Amino acid sequence: MDAEDSGPFQDFRVRDPVLPSQLQYSAEAAEMEVIQLPGLVRVDDPGLRSVTECRQDDGLVHLQFGVQDWFDDNDVDISNLLAEKNGLHKAYTNLRPDATKAAFLRCRRLVRQRLRKMQDAWMIRKAEKIQGYSDRNEMKNFFKSIKVIYGQYIKRTALLLSSHATALLTEKSQILKRWAETFRSVLNCSSAISDAAIDQLLQGDTKNDLDLPPSLSETDRAVQQISSGKAPGSDAIPPEVYKHGGPRRMAELTTVFQEMWRQGQVSQDFKDVTIGHLYKRKRNRQLCDNHSGISVLNIAGKIFARILLNRLNGHLEERLLLERQCGFCRHRGITDMIFAARHLQEKYQEMRTHLYTTVVVLVVCESIT
Repeated sequence: MDAEDSGPFQDFRVRDPVLPSQLQYSAEAAEMEVIQLPGLVRVDDPGLRSVTECRQDDGLVHLQFGVQDWFDDNDVDISNLLAEKNGLHKAYTNLRPDATKAAFLRCRRLVRQRLRKMQDAWMIRKAEKIQGYSDRNEMKNFFKSIKVIYGQYIKRTALLLSSHATALLTEKSQILKRWAETFRSVLNCSSAISDAAIDQLLQGDTKNDLDLPPSLSETDRAVQQISSGKAPGSDAIPPEVYKHGGPRRMAELTTVFQEMWRQGQVSQDFKDVTIGHLYKRKRNRQLCDNHSGISVLNIAGKIFARILLNRLNGHLEERLLLERQCGFCRHRGITDMIFAARHLQEKYQEMRTHLYTTVVVLVVCESIT
């Protein structure tokens, strides 16, 4: 895999008109398909890939990204103006009388004025539209509109420094090896867990509901929580396929989750990730430490993980979280707590008294299996 192809936000376009028809599953083939989950028994089910099949009768349309320009919306008017100008230019070239020259120059001046007005009007409309997205804090539509005007950013392979910053790596194989070393040092790190600390925790009642297989309502809720427009994983299936797939696709996806739950193992497709990196826009770009890693999972795996997260959050909110806990809680904010801390600090400064505070920083470690 090349360094340029490893980025999770690549824009894939199908230009062959025959290829999409070859990739589509027929209804008969979907019902006969049997998938093999790694290390598990065979699942006689339409399967994960047939769950995510895309057919025209489902109302799903493939959207192609393209660059817009000001003359696209005024193609007919521009063609008529240019045809009139070209006709006068041809007559002036063949005959060369003064009247024909004056008519050609007048028409050329008017065409330039009309085209300039069209371009200015188009730019004003686009600017007002983008400004509206910014005022409403719709950042996704904001950047999407900018990309439509200026085109997609072409990601190029950036040169990197070695681990000791002594040599500049220029070969793709060396750059990939350097990225592999960096991600191995920050991902899948072994952690030391103290059994004594776990034994000191208060033990609550066992909640047997957490052991039940995922239900259809949980799957539907998790799908709606997945944001649209997210980058797909290795299967190239966007989240819109699940969000607008209908009840049948939700039922089949729930069946796959329930089968994995009963067998006690997760499909390897849910574990495989595409790892990319994003520049933090500070310091030296050629150092790997100034880049943050990002992992792109399959959307189906994200849905399954969201189901587990919803169950754990519900359990924590009901039994474990204290009433004074506001951070990382739903429908709660830390604005009042920050205001109280700042107000307390100001009062102690006015009274010229020392104030001692304890700040507890919770470090969340995300690892990839």
